[in-house]
Amino acid sequence: MKKNIFLFAIFAITSLSLSADTNNSKIKYTYGAYFSTGIFIKSTGDIVITDSTILISVIKDGITKTNNYSVMKKVNGFIYFTDGVQNFWFAFTSQKGKKKGFEYDTLISFNKDNINIAMYYAKLE
Repeated sequence: MKKNIFLFAIFAITSLSLSADTNNSKIKYTYGAYFSTGIFIKSTGDIVITDSTILISVIKDGITKTNNYSVMKKVNGFIYFTDGVQNFWFAFTSQKGKKKGFEYDTLISFNKDNINIAMYYAKLE
C-alpha cells in the first residue's frame, strides 16, 4: 500500500512539473544555414517557439528582420502556424552535422501547403 501511494505521489509531482513546463514553454533554435530552391545558403537567425507564437528572425548586414506567426496546433511533432493569411508547418528531425561551416543538431523543415519551402540547419539553445 505504501509503495502504491509513493508511486502515485511521484507520478503526480512529475505530471504537475511537466504541465507547468509546457504551459510557459519557450524553445529557441539558432540556425546558421538553410536550404531553399535547390541551393544551400549561409544565413543566421533564430526560431523562437512558444505555446502561442513562432518568431522567425534573420540577421543580414547587421539588421534583424523578424516574422511573427500564430500557433494553430501542435500534433505528433509537427507545429502548425499561420500569418493570418497562409498556413505553414514545421517538422523537426534530430540530426547532427555541419553545413556551410555551422554545426547543427536539428533539421527543421518549413512547409506551406505541403510544399517544402526551406530546411533550416539549427542548434537547440
